[in-house]
Amino acid sequence: MNKTVKSIGSIFLALVMLLGLLPGMGIVTFADGPDAGAGAGNSSGNGSNIEVTAFTVTWKNGETVIKTDSNVQSGTKPQYKGMPPTKAEDADFTYTYSGWTDGQETYAPGELPNVTGNVTYTAVFTAVPKYEAGYYIVGNMNDWSPDPRYQLALNTAATGVTEYIFENLSLTTSSQFKVVYAAPNASNPGGTRTWFPTLGDNFGQNGEIPAAGKYTLYFRPDYNGGSDWFCNCLLLKADPSSMVTFLGGGLRRRVSLSTGEVVDYQTDIRFGFEFDLPEGAVIDTTESYFRWSLYPAASATVGNKIDITNIDTSGSKPVAHMIITGIPKAYYSANITCFVHLVYKIGNDSFVIDTNGDGAYVRSVDLVCQGLVNAAGTQQVWKDYAQRLLDAIAAG
Repeated sequence: MNKTVKSIGSIFLALVMLLGLLPGMGIVTFADGPDAGAGAGNSSGNGSNIEVTAFTVTWKNGETVIKTDSNVQSGTKPQYKGMPPTKAEDADFTYTYSGWTDGQETYAPGELPNVTGNVTYTAVFTAVPKYEAGYYIVGNMNDWSPDPRYQLALNTAATGVTEYIFENLSLTTSSQFKVVYAAPNASNPGGTRTWFPTLGDNFGQNGEIPAAGKYTLYFRPDYNGGSDWFCNCLLLKADPSSMVTFLGGGLRRRVSLSTGEVVDYQTDIRFGFEFDLPEGAVIDTTESYFRWSLYPAASATVGNKIDITNIDTSGSKPVAHMIITGIPKAYYSANITCFVHLVYKIGNDSFVIDTNGDGAYVRSVDLVCQGLVNAAGTQQVWKDYAQRLLDAIAAG
């Protein structure tokens, strides 16, 4: 029995020794420790030296894994091959994809370091403000959000008060809005908001907008507008560019009191205006007036303010004329600029139109005369009168 055991042991030992001598054969042992066998993919080496040749690169957008690349070879540059990551906009910012971070360093796309181990990259975004800090009209016309198209500008014409202005504001009778001070806030998007008025109804909620059209909005953040301002901070005025149409200038002949003959050393000029007012509007003639200026300045005896009293309502829209009388020949070539201050009422509410005397409201006797002479439909008597004034201008 003992001999049999010894024989078997001798045979096993001989086999082990034989196997150890075969070419390419060996006993492989693995090292202990945290790095033993690290990495997914291929490895090579004999004995205790294991060389890892491939790793895993994980790509994330926020907390979501969007792609996993296995068997990325050591020493190669990782490449994200997928749709560019996106981040939803919030109240204050939109976001632009700008690269990747491994939690310690941030890299631009295409500039990632070579792979040396398993790594996770998370998408990085650049925050782009939707607007700059300032005062904005927010309402149902812009989803109650700050919009650069509705930013108010400082009114440099206002003295002694802090006032902002927004011109050419398109509104309808169903429009509602407030003014808000807003500033982009990266840590709390939408968190920096101050509303005007702070409490109470929206402007337009109770019929403050009389008709669809264009308006100018005035805003005072210090609540010092006065009793005619909405909550002492908002004042809406109709934009004259959409409610006043300049009909042009005409002439009225002057007659000598002593001879009864038409004279050319003085004349009268007429400016016509048509008003497109809201339904139910009534012009307040006690508060409405024309104002005009003459360049170069006329004699101090020539007035420059004329009440709007003679209003023609026979047509679909009211028409009023301003007549400047007794313009001397010396000022026939001077520019005459007309301003309109029109007050109208709807019920007990008053509204004001103030024009600014831009180029559309400028005429001269010379220019009107040329128009009458050259117009095909002008009556001959007026052509002759206009030509007589042009001859007087030429004679000096």
